[in-house]
Amino acid sequence: MQLNKRVLEALRDDINKALRDADIDVRYGIELKTGKCSFNANNATMKLEIAAVGDDGQVESKEAIAWKSRAELMGLPTDGIGKKFSWNGCEYTVTGLNTKARKYPVCASLQGKTYRFPVSVVVGALRASA
Repeated sequence: MQLNKRVLEALRDDINKALRDADIDVRYGIELKTGKCSFNANNATMKLEIAAVGDDGQVESKEAIAWKSRAELMGLPTDGIGKKFSWNGCEYTVTGLNTKARKYPVCASLQGKTYRFPVSVVVGALRASA
C-alpha cells in the first residue's frame, strides 16, 4: 500500500472519530485532535494536539492565549477574540495570533476554515466594523 493525501485524510477522520468514541477527552478534561501530517509513500507522521478544557467548558487555543498576551503590543484590541470583521465581502471571526508568522500573524475563521491576515488589515477592518 502506498500512502497518499487521500488515504491520510480518510485515516485522519477515522482517528478523530476513534478519539471521540473512546471518551479519553471526557475522562481527562482535555480536547484531542489530529494536527499536521507529513508523509512519503511508505511513512507518515501525524501530530496529536491536546488542549485543556477550562472551567467554563471552553478550549483556549495557543493562538487565543498569544492574542491575549501580545495583541496590545501589535496595536490590536485585547478583547478581539471572537470579534467579527469584513474583508473582501466575507465576514471572518478572530481566533488568535500566530506569533511565529511575521507577515500574516492574525488567525481568523470563516465557515470552519482558518485564514491568516496581516495586522494592518485586521486593525482597519475591526475599526470599520465597530
